[in-house]
Parts: sequence; C-alpha cells; structure tokens
Amino acid sequence: MIVPNTVENIEKCQCPECPIYNKCMEDHNERLFCSRGISGCDFNKTGCVCPTCPVWIKYELISLFYCEKGAEKK
Repeated sequence: MIVPNTVENIEKCQCPECPIYNKCMEDHNERLFCSRGISGCDFNKTGCVCPTCPVWIKYELISLFYCEKGAEKK
C-alpha cells in the first residue's frame, strides 16, 4: 500500500469534494480510494479532484479515478 489508511489521511482526503462522490458513497462512508480501493457504489464519471488533494500531493501519486480503478500501486 502506497497511501497509509490513517486518520490523518482520511481527514485530508478530498473525495467528498469530488463531482463523482455521491449519496451512496457518503452513506457507506467511502473515501480515501487511493488507499482503500474501488467504490462499491455506482457513479457517473464526471470529473476528478485527485490532483488537488493533499494526500495525492504528499504521496506523489500519478493516477486518477481511484474510485473506479482501485488503490495506487507503484
């Protein structure tokens, strides 16, 4: 795992700010997809805020749409 699934990273996570994030994800408390992997919810792929996320920047991630593709692997 490249991104640790920590409280600190969860608090910095911007997944809830993403245009993809929806009520299903909120209800299941899904976030930190770059660490935890794909979403169990259906969603419309309408944009991505990963490049503006402090977690993405801190760990020098390169991928996008972790909610669809899964956790970052290097």
